[in-house]
Amino acid sequence: MTTKLKLLILEDNPTDAELLLHELARAGFECESRRVENEEDFVDALNDKPDLVLADYSLPQYNALQALLRLQEAEVDIPFIVVTGSLGEEAAVECMRHGASDYLLKDRPARLGEAVKRALEQKKLKEDSKMIEAQLQQAQKLETIGQMAGGIAHDFNNLLSVINGCCDLLLQDLFPSDPRRSLVLEIRSAREHASELTHQLLAFSRRQPIQPLLLNLNAVIQDFEKILRRLIPKTVELSTRLAPELDWIRADPSHIQQVLMNLVVNACDAMPNGGRLSVETANAEIGTDEARQLHDLASGPYVQLIVRDDGQGMDKHTLSHLFEPFFTTKGKDKGTGLGLSTVYGIVKQNRGHVEVASKLGQGAVFTLYLPRAESESSLSAGRPPDSKTVLIAVEEELLRHLIVHFLEGRGYDVVQAGSGEEAIEQAGKQNKPVELLIADLAMPDMSGETLMRKLLPTHQTLKTLFVSDQIDGLIDPEWVARGNILRKPFSLDKLDLKIKEIL
Repeated sequence: MTTKLKLLILEDNPTDAELLLHELARAGFECESRRVENEEDFVDALNDKPDLVLADYSLPQYNALQALLRLQEAEVDIPFIVVTGSLGEEAAVECMRHGASDYLLKDRPARLGEAVKRALEQKKLKEDSKMIEAQLQQAQKLETIGQMAGGIAHDFNNLLSVINGCCDLLLQDLFPSDPRRSLVLEIRSAREHASELTHQLLAFSRRQPIQPLLLNLNAVIQDFEKILRRLIPKTVELSTRLAPELDWIRADPSHIQQVLMNLVVNACDAMPNGGRLSVETANAEIGTDEARQLHDLASGPYVQLIVRDDGQGMDKHTLSHLFEPFFTTKGKDKGTGLGLSTVYGIVKQNRGHVEVASKLGQGAVFTLYLPRAESESSLSAGRPPDSKTVLIAVEEELLRHLIVHFLEGRGYDVVQAGSGEEAIEQAGKQNKPVELLIADLAMPDMSGETLMRKLLPTHQTLKTLFVSDQIDGLIDPEWVARGNILRKPFSLDKLDLKIKEIL
């Protein structure tokens, strides 16, 4: 196996240069070389970015020590080996002191191959060390910021709880006609927005509670794709490339959806005039060397989530601050700067890693590494095997998506529909019985009770929970007596308790 090598030779004797190339070919190197004899040509040859310099110590117009000093001035780190007919001890020490990797005599060419291999290995070790040190500094910086953000968010949440409680008490004391009610409602609305910010800060600091479940990333993407397509502008073309037989991961589904949404929104923002956006998955085996380069990532099997765009790309400054909270390149009032920091926090909380590749004008690629689940990776679907199937038939889209999002986070296998007919169609596609129907009492094409009666012949164990903001005259009083009704508006906690009662 040959190793390609771009070589700069500082040598006034063409025959000696040919002998060096012959010896390197014997050692397994395929060399692309340039020979120079003076300072001007040497400096010009550095623009070719050679992998290695071989230099005679003394030439009529130049010498190895001057060349080494020139490399130091230019802050160019290239392995440099002095190859000469004779070299005194003082001269050899001086060359090594100024950065030479090695020196050897021309009458001992057999050492050249090993000397070159050693010099290249030393350079790689030095580069790896610098990279790891930079990654460690970045991780420490983000960790410090995360600790501060998490502490602030925790204290802020306590204050928000007080504000929320005071709003509730004020609303109880104010008559509906009191003009001050609107002010209290504005305060409560602002509190909700502030709460969303603290939630994102907690995600970055890795302090938010998680409910990890066994997930198939392909299934999460497919379930969420319809929502994503509504988010992106028409000028952006979204495509998915999902790996078959993808390994399972263990994560909180709501967090994975949040990561996906933030990455897609970020990509769309980078393409104001439109472009192509792809979401991909893959299995990956990370070896020891790759794990070292990716920093704090253990070697082993991973699942990759890859989001790539052909947008504006990012410069080095932006890349170095990308995951810091509140850092944004967007204009005023166009973003909080918390989207990517939230992605970073969630991925790290799941023992994963985020890798970003981008250059100005060349788009960006975000590659997320999530550890493969230790067991049950051979299961056939994207949900836990014993999860109960719930059919949501709710006309209002936002409410329906909220219920779906919440129940998926609780481990249920959720099917959704916006009308009675669509619900019947979706139920017919299921491979196992629907165990719970959550339905609007009143839908445009049929009532929730009618839908239930149409489903019962094929789903005989079906249980039902109706949701409505009015009940009188819409349903058999027997159902009211059973308590299988949830009045709107309702909290998710109440929904959770009601489902547990029914099932």
